[in-house]
Amino acid sequence: MHWNRVTRHLADLNRFHKVTVHTIAYTDNQWYRDQLQRIADVTGGHCEWVK
Repeated sequence: MHWNRVTRHLADLNRFHKVTVHTIAYTDNQWYRDQLQRIADVTGGHCEWVK
């Protein structure tokens, strides 16, 4: 899965550079929502789903 690679990279970067990533999902596709949610989770951000 793509989110594994992205979230691992962000988690590694955040060890030294504290960056919070907030995400917004403009889709009903659960796969995209899950990816954006995981990216927000690993960086301490918030994910918002727009319907």
